[in-house]
Amino acid sequence: MHYVYKTLDKGELVDVYMSYEEKQKIEDENGIITLDSGEKAQFDWEATFKGTPSHPGNWPLSSIGASVDPAQVPEAEKFCKDNGVPTKFNGSGEPVFTGPGHRRKFLKLHGMHDKAAYI
Repeated sequence: MHYVYKTLDKGELVDVYMSYEEKQKIEDENGIITLDSGEKAQFDWEATFKGTPSHPGNWPLSSIGASVDPAQVPEAEKFCKDNGVPTKFNGSGEPVFTGPGHRRKFLKLHGMHDKAAYI
């Protein structure tokens, strides 16, 4: 399988191909591995699964349609938190949903509905 890790020292994204079983063996409890180069890198959920169609187990999920301008991220995070739906936004201004329930609450808070989502 394809996984993406971010190096701890430089913050560079690195593609790693291995089985799920191998991933479980070499990662520590924080998702950190030692690369062949000797560098430490942490598993990056967003980079690994970004752009992958949604299906069970494919969370977290970001949304381009519900995004804000990157300059508005602090304001948007505060609004969500103040209204009971704490939400993180990525560097592009896309909200990152932790699961179907979180996504549903976020969309409802913002007056949005995804007719094709069935959630």
